[in-house]
Amino acid sequence: QRTDPVVNSVSTILMGIPVWYFYWLRNSLKLLRDFFWNAYVLLAGIAANFIIAVVSSSIVIYDALVWFFGEPNTESAIRHFYDTANAVGSATIGILIWWYHRLVLNSKPDGERVELRRVYEYIIAGITLIAAAFGLLMIIVAAIESFTPGELVTGTAGTNSLLLASTLLMVGAPIWWFFWSRIERFVTNNN
Repeated sequence: QRTDPVVNSVSTILMGIPVWYFYWLRNSLKLLRDFFWNAYVLLAGIAANFIIAVVSSSIVIYDALVWFFGEPNTESAIRHFYDTANAVGSATIGILIWWYHRLVLNSKPDGERVELRRVYEYIIAGITLIAAAFGLLMIIVAAIESFTPGELVTGTAGTNSLLLASTLLMVGAPIWWFFWSRIERFVTNNN
């Protein structure tokens, strides 16, 4: 039986906070920052949560674009945006956890770039490059759909495919460009 999404979210938070507190704040944060600790922070703390943030943000933006400019499956705004609340929550949590772990890996106080910072920038640039690449792929799919009868390729309207492509490019391309230009600037300055 479905319950209120707010009740589900609050119960998840109430169960998750004590586990996070005892596992991370009381124990793991104070451990030796060796390979496994760094791998955990980079993969679970940063990469996984950044992927959640990018996907959830894309869902929110896509739902809004389809409602205002596309071809929604329903006339009811409540039905159309029913799952968007979960995506907003996921995006918020993903961004907060990513931001926290980014601060944990911050550069040394003297401003020297550490290797972990470089790995972090490559991870973020890679994730957003994949999102932007899917956006370009969806442009090709939308072009194919415009020449084919009906909804053969994706099962959605061509307009919605183009909106999905726009969403992925809006989310992925600027973040990728920001991090990739930082990487290029650092490489150029050190050569």
